[in-house]
Amino acid sequence: MLIRGCETLPAILGMSSIFSWFAGKFYVMCQLFLMIPHDEVSHVGPVSAVLFIILAFQNGLSTLQPAARLVRLGRNIVLLLACFLHFVHNAVDPVLMSLAASANPDMTRHARALAVSSILTIVAFCGLYFLWTTHSISTWLLAVSGFSLEVICKVFASLALYGLFLIDAKLSEFWDKLDDHVYCVRFAGRVLEFLVGLFLLCNSAFILIYENGGAIRAVLVGLHAYFNLWCEARVGWKIFTRRRTAVHKIATLETVNELDKLDDVCAICFHDLKPSGPNNVTVKVVVTPCRHYFHAVCLRKWLYVQDRCPMCHQTLWSQLNSSVDEAAGPRYEDQLQEHLHLD
Repeated sequence: MLIRGCETLPAILGMSSIFSWFAGKFYVMCQLFLMIPHDEVSHVGPVSAVLFIILAFQNGLSTLQPAARLVRLGRNIVLLLACFLHFVHNAVDPVLMSLAASANPDMTRHARALAVSSILTIVAFCGLYFLWTTHSISTWLLAVSGFSLEVICKVFASLALYGLFLIDAKLSEFWDKLDDHVYCVRFAGRVLEFLVGLFLLCNSAFILIYENGGAIRAVLVGLHAYFNLWCEARVGWKIFTRRRTAVHKIATLETVNELDKLDDVCAICFHDLKPSGPNNVTVKVVVTPCRHYFHAVCLRKWLYVQDRCPMCHQTLWSQLNSSVDEAAGPRYEDQLQEHLHLD
């Protein structure tokens, strides 16, 4: 059935519908296991069908001899399974983040999400071990390895973020270093994904030039280079420059030293400005030119989005270019006294 199901174009379309059905049903089973509401229509099935058709036309599946067709079909199925691991990760990643950030006490959901993450890692590692021990090195093997390594990197990054958010939810005091740790984990994950994508691009270009050319493969290589590499690199660079600019802005603001005398909360996170918690953790507090007080890390994250003060909506960036004496509002010492509740 597998051999004759790929002899003609209608047969390939029929076979793609079978793979679409299996992929869609298995993805729904994963959603049920993770306790994810699946009210919306899943696109995993149709995407799997499209990938099967693209691989079939890309490799000329219908023109091969039966024996060679069976081998190529098996390789295409392995590639589809590697892609399906990405689909499952896309489902479990937001579950992990929401459970950790909200400190959800439902341990069943935590256990199931962690179990799916562990299964993804084990399947990827075992698949790589089996393929590298039973097959000689080839461009197909390198492509499967690239997809599998990308899944492993994504799972590790998700688990690292899950741990960070879980620790932050359990802490009673404000953790100002959380944003830096999250950024480092995401940055490392993005860099690894970019390197894997670059490796897959080189592998696909080698296949296009030396093994099996064609218009379909050339278009796919171009789409991969644009969307998975160029667009992702642009987004990553934009995030980096935005963060660096925000850090420079925060460095120009005045720092409040008498935190114990402040009896107020940060207007962004609503945590106390003065040291709080059993460990009396001190968090850096800055004052804007318009004389409003915020945690430095909170204001930095706010500046990723816009340059206006969260309280009075004045534009901060233009004021930061001028001296503090020229800024509107009372002096820092006078405004500090307004925050002090002294008898």
